[in-house]
Amino acid sequence: LTSDEEMMVLGVQYIEGTELTGIEEAAPIEGLTVLPNPTYDRFALSFNLLEAAKISIDMVDVAGKHVGSLYTGTHGNGMFNQQFDTNALGLTPGIYLLNISVDQAMVTRKLVVTQ
Repeated sequence: LTSDEEMMVLGVQYIEGTELTGIEEAAPIEGLTVLPNPTYDRFALSFNLLEAAKISIDMVDVAGKHVGSLYTGTHGNGMFNQQFDTNALGLTPGIYLLNISVDQAMVTRKLVVTQ
């Protein structure tokens, strides 16, 4: 397997419902939500950042193809809340994974886009 294929297999093994198990505890965040989910036009991603950190949010489709970088920056401790428009992102109906990196930790959430 290539590293992309290995990552996809690992991702599939650990996804249960809309949460990733086993890694989330390492991230300095709490209360992570993606709402509404499923969505058809827009969604909000929010969480409480326990300490100031570098954040990057990337989206991939279920085949592992990078769809876009949604956010990159440094955020102080406290609530992070960002809204996204599925049409502006060019999303078609399907299942996507949001990879949220906070310093060295990563958390993944599933997003379902409907018609």
